Amino acid sequence: MRDPDPENLRQSEHPAMVEVVGQGGVFAADATLKDNGWLRVKHWDSSVVYLPPRRVDAVKRIMTERREGGPDEPHSVRYIAEDDYLALAKEWTADDTDADAEAAEPVVGDD
Repeated sequence: MRDPDPENLRQSEHPAMVEVVGQGGVFAADATLKDNGWLRVKHWDSSVVYLPPRRVDAVKRIMTERREGGPDEPHSVRYIAEDDYLALAKEWTADDTDADAEAAEPVVGDD
């Protein structure tokens, strides 16, 4: 399963700013209210947490837009429309990629 891409969101991903009691704002790749009242929060690294209703102060949806795909993308693409949130999400997803790349690099020692 791929990590969320702020420039190519899946249909099921709904970015949001979640105000968590005692913690403050959390910028989530997806926030979905479950039937039991708990909030499922997916982070930009694909990790998921469930918050009970008493821990959630508010959920503010982040606006998304669609653009038609080009010759290489036959389908429309949904992305974060708010520039500040798009930049932040891109930074966080790029940080994860950089960390993975560094971890994959072999360490050359003096033998």
